[in-house]
Amino acid sequence: SIRALKNVFRLFQSESHHQPINMSLTFSSKCQPYTFRTFADELAIRELELSSGCDTLSAKLFHGVEKSLERLKVCMYNVQSLAPNPFRQLAGLRELSMFISKVKAVRADLFSSGGLDQLETLEIDSVWFSAKKVNLICVDSALLRPLTSLKRLRLSKVEFDSLDELVAGLASLEELVLHNNSMTRAVDDDTFRSFAERLRILEISQNLICAVAANHFAGLVNLEELRLSNNKIALVEARSFAALTKLKRLDLSKNCLQSLENHTFAGLDSLIELQLSSNLISSIEPHAFHGLGQLKSLSLEMNRIPCVTERQTFEPLASLE
Repeated sequence: SIRALKNVFRLFQSESHHQPINMSLTFSSKCQPYTFRTFADELAIRELELSSGCDTLSAKLFHGVEKSLERLKVCMYNVQSLAPNPFRQLAGLRELSMFISKVKAVRADLFSSGGLDQLETLEIDSVWFSAKKVNLICVDSALLRPLTSLKRLRLSKVEFDSLDELVAGLASLEELVLHNNSMTRAVDDDTFRSFAERLRILEISQNLICAVAANHFAGLVNLEELRLSNNKIALVEARSFAALTKLKRLDLSKNCLQSLENHTFAGLDSLIELQLSSNLISSIEPHAFHGLGQLKSLSLEMNRIPCVTERQTFEPLASLE
């Protein structure tokens, strides 16, 4: 209860010689506006998790922690709609995770009017399920424009009209995770033009992508990890990854690949891990692994490969462990 929390905080304060207490707090009760105002002078709450949800999400909810809060996780199971920029007073916030249930659309004004200039990590995840399917949250293409400091973006079960417009202007982005968003095509180089040279990790998993073409990842010259697992990829064009000369890990597991063509992985001179498990691979052409001299880990489990008769197929894999 709030009363019990007050007594605990006062005890900590007396032992800390009335200095503000730095702490993390998981709040399992439903929060109302001004819940934390009582503790504004006693506490410096750095991390806050609202794990049982809240009925409303407005700036009033964070009154008392706006100066200290750096990490926030909020589960919005009961919130029906979102007020414009409820986080505008959280000037020091660096990480924000939002788990949304009943809100069906997120408008562009959720992050408008400033206030999140320091935000580096954003996660938006839908926890709204029906009996037959996963329901997606629709987000406005202009939603992320104010978040110019964003380095890590994770969107799960989110629907958008244009990914190009959604991530345009995120010049500091280093990690992009797009999970279970019903995407039917892989992105192309125009999608990443704002942050192409900064991006290190790209995940497009559990979507509906059927093919990977040569232009999809052009420009991502510093990419180190590419995760494309759990799609429906049946075709990877030769030299599709040729621009990714710094890539270290590639995950194509749980797709629909039936064969590995010659020069499929051409250009991946730095690759050390390749995941191809749980596909439908039944044949591997002799030069499929050409250029993978640094590869240390190769996973081909759960495929349909009867045998490999061409001896030179695995000869390029001199570093395989």
